[in-house]
Amino acid sequence: MFFQFNSLSDGDTTIPVHLANLSLKDKADERIALSIRINSHPIFNEHISHKIAVAVIGFCPTATKNPIFIPESVFLTHGQPEPTNYEQQVEAVFHQLKEGQYPKRGISNLLTPEFTKSLPKYAVKTKARLASWLDFLSFKNKLIKHKTQGLRYLRWQFDEEKGQVHFLVIAENEEALKKARAAFNRQSLHTFKTEVSTEPFRFVLPKKETSSVDIRQTHAG
Repeated sequence: MFFQFNSLSDGDTTIPVHLANLSLKDKADERIALSIRINSHPIFNEHISHKIAVAVIGFCPTATKNPIFIPESVFLTHGQPEPTNYEQQVEAVFHQLKEGQYPKRGISNLLTPEFTKSLPKYAVKTKARLASWLDFLSFKNKLIKHKTQGLRYLRWQFDEEKGQVHFLVIAENEEALKKARAAFNRQSLHTFKTEVSTEPFRFVLPKKETSSVDIRQTHAG
């Protein structure tokens, strides 16, 4: 592996590492984002716990005969000796290259197209699952808004004997009243002051949570 990063090895020592594909888009023919987790770093592991590993994050342009990994950041991560389900463990020798320098001939390059394409595309799949989940939440939100019914109430009173709260409400017509009552039979009721509405002529709740009273439906009087 040709690696533009010092303090890894002298170019002769084999180091076990775990590689992971961090690309959010599947463009392995052009470029791949990589994480290299190094459990047995020859220098850093003398100063950190065995439960912690050094990881190098960077990218590798793949549209070339000799791909070179270019590091962008280094951080500490978990020191699990075994590879995770999205990593591949390999034995690698690191060669530091100066700017404009090319690898020596006869050295096997680990970052072949076959190898980089074999790394699990967990970041792409995770992004897709997250997008699907956000689409589902958006659908649920629209469905809730569609099913939500509301009526303007003029006053309310609590019936201590029956343990019920009675509301005097108004609706545009009898059909609208029946539709609202049918919805109330299936859902919990929430009461709000008119001042919480974000619009003056129709009641619209703000996006943030608003103080309300939750009333469990018992009997439509």
